[in-house]
Amino acid sequence: MPCRHRVFLPLLPLTALVAAVGCAPRPDLDASDRLDALLLDADAYPIGYTVQTLDIDDLDGTAASATPFDRVEPAGCADVLDGGAVELPEEAVEGAGQVATTSAPSALYTYVLVSGDFPEDASAASAWSDLLDRCAEMTVVADGVEARGGLTAEESPLLPDGGGMFSMSLTGDGVEMSSRAAWGRVGDVHFALTSLDLDPAPEVSTPELVDACVEDPADTDCVEEQREELADRARAEAAREFASVLSRAVETLEEGV
Repeated sequence: MPCRHRVFLPLLPLTALVAAVGCAPRPDLDASDRLDALLLDADAYPIGYTVQTLDIDDLDGTAASATPFDRVEPAGCADVLDGGAVELPEEAVEGAGQVATTSAPSALYTYVLVSGDFPEDASAASAWSDLLDRCAEMTVVADGVEARGGLTAEESPLLPDGGGMFSMSLTGDGVEMSSRAAWGRVGDVHFALTSLDLDPAPEVSTPELVDACVEDPADTDCVEEQREELADRARAEAAREFASVLSRAVETLEEGV
């Protein structure tokens, strides 16, 4: 089976957007004005995000991840936490990427494009099937903090043929992290889009508690119900925002490739 290079996408706060390879030699990606022009405009992202173009060195395997994991179970799930390997054909020769960040709440998007003379099945991500099954439930320990969660396969009519999508959530020590990734190919361009939200379940404010739990604001069951309801709304909004960015990405590629 031919060796394929893999682009690693950030799913944890200490993980930079880097490229890594599943086998030698590393891909030597060149910068591309054409791919740069196909990156998203700032207004494609949710309001309040700042967009920054990535240096080509961050995409060609010269950068390195430094996420410290004490333990990951199942052990095979460590790869997805260290960026999430989206397989790309070894024929990739050009690349471009960008990051969109916001501090309130702490969240980011990353978007990567690569091009080359790819075989027809280059968008297939069959390796994800086993990974999604194995990592549907997982435990992660980092800096002594244990978090539990897992990966979930997702579908979207926005994806081109051969594309894929998944979401991931981890909860531990009062902190919740959620992430979503999608990838595919349009013409000779492969794309990978990810989002990361470090605060998908914001705290319920006192006025909201007074209104919702008017009979007994100290009722812990009522407070917990309100928190979960707010978290559900935030997750739904994050999914809608991701779908909007994905739609814009595919539309831009279909019009420009």
